Amino acid sequence: MATRATSRGPATKKRKIQMGKAPAEILFDTAAREDYLTGFHKRKLQRIKQAQELAAQAAKEEKKLHRREIREERRKELADHVLAVQKAIESANGVLDNPSQLDSDNDSSSSSTSDTEEWTGISDDPKPTLHDAEYIDEDAYATVTVETVDITKDGFEAHNSDEEEEEEESKPAIGATGTIAGGAAEAGKLSGAGKKRVWTKDKPLGLRRPSKKKREKKFRYESKTERKVNREKQRVKNKTQAAARKAKAGG
Repeated sequence: MATRATSRGPATKKRKIQMGKAPAEILFDTAAREDYLTGFHKRKLQRIKQAQELAAQAAKEEKKLHRREIREERRKELADHVLAVQKAIESANGVLDNPSQLDSDNDSSSSSTSDTEEWTGISDDPKPTLHDAEYIDEDAYATVTVETVDITKDGFEAHNSDEEEEEEESKPAIGATGTIAGGAAEAGKLSGAGKKRVWTKDKPLGLRRPSKKKREKKFRYESKTERKVNREKQRVKNKTQAAARKAKAGG
């Protein structure tokens, strides 16, 4: 009888479990068991509170670190500023110690300006400034002329010729309310009434008020009672028209 060889691995070594000394008596705590079974929610709230405290502590530490970095940056900026001020003071002291260098700089700058531009003095004949500007207000309408004046011993003198003065005198005068008399006369002729228009705040002369827009009628739905009355009126009207047509056809 042939025997079949079987391959087996190394024999496992059994570990000996060292058993301690067994307690003499096992006590069952009913209160502790009840606290464990009924305290899941309480323990969950405790874990949440502990996590919140840890997060607040971490945020506080991060805030402290950020403030420390800001203080370091400000201290560095202050040191750079102090260094720049010291350099400026040293350079100023060096210039004051050597005034010849400052004079040479001034001479060079003045010579450069004299080469580029030659001053001819104040002009005796300034260009006159003359222009008209209109100012419109709710209560007045006026035309203002701005012109240059010459200062003499007698006072101010307008910088205009005699012809311009005559033209100014021939123009219609401006009233106290700021309206032109000629414009009022033309407005009276155009009105056709043969009377001068009186200037008022509501209807000033020379100003056109914007036309009022016609207010659109607001659409409104009829009520149930109104619809019933309208249907009754229409029914009576149709009945009357039908009777008239019938009488006309029979006659």
